[in-house]
Amino acid sequence: MITVAHPIVLKQLSFLLALVIISGSGVVHAADEALVDAEEPQVKVNFSGAPEELADNLKAHLPSLRRIKCDSDRERVERFIAASGDKLNEGAEAMGYFSARFKSDVVRQGGCWVLNIVVEPGQTVRVRNINILLSGQGKGLEPFKEVISTPPYKQGDVLVSSSYEDFKSSLSSRASQLGFFDATFVKRQIAVNIEALTADVDLQFETGKRYQIGEVKIEQDVLNDSSFERYVRLEQGQVYDSNDLLAQRRLLDASGYYKDVQITNHFMDAKGEEVPVSIKAIRNKRYSYDGKVGYSTAGDGFSDEKLGMTLELGMDT
Repeated sequence: MITVAHPIVLKQLSFLLALVIISGSGVVHAADEALVDAEEPQVKVNFSGAPEELADNLKAHLPSLRRIKCDSDRERVERFIAASGDKLNEGAEAMGYFSARFKSDVVRQGGCWVLNIVVEPGQTVRVRNINILLSGQGKGLEPFKEVISTPPYKQGDVLVSSSYEDFKSSLSSRASQLGFFDATFVKRQIAVNIEALTADVDLQFETGKRYQIGEVKIEQDVLNDSSFERYVRLEQGQVYDSNDLLAQRRLLDASGYYKDVQITNHFMDAKGEEVPVSIKAIRNKRYSYDGKVGYSTAGDGFSDEKLGMTLELGMDT
């Protein structure tokens, strides 16, 4: 939530997330509007007066240019521009420009329409104060401290919304990784004072309780139960960490017995604070299991009594 503070009235604003974001850069780039013949005339839009990153973000926030064609009448094109005002404001605010103004002009050029938009960006809003509070069982864990140690802004930074959203996503992702499935933001507010060109950021993240791994269900038909258990590292009652699930999958992948390993947490079936986990390992084609340990149906194969499985030589993998 963003609160814009004026001398008397408080007005609520909201940031709009960019359509496509380059990871880590916070810069939005517009997607290709259509696959058209390069020789065919196309409606074009030109921005002037804006820094490159702002111009790119404004272009990305424009409604689709597919709504107007080269043969569209002027009235339709002007309606398109009028309807774009709110989107342009959102694109500017996302880059920290809360006082931007726009002037547009429509001309015919090369048999098609060209939209010229002149931008008066004004000054950027900068962060004055930032308060981040972590509460719940996970507040003392190092992985959360690591995220908190790199806040989205420092004092004086331009208020770019993607930094704020990326930081929230990092906290949420870390909570999901560590089994804090009830984690939530109990407070998320940015108070923007347009006249002072300042912003105060206030975030409170409640981790909630940490879940544990519950019953581990196994589905595979290559190794006998006792042999397969030697590969199982997940135990009921251990704290949940998705990295442990990933390590378990890699271990089974590396065994060579399986062509695909699927490990799933079933949070919706959680009982108390325990989340059931299932392991489904699909056999590699060259392995077949026989109930009689050490017996091979392949004339030139060999058996492994210790693992209770049979390797058939010469089969496709």
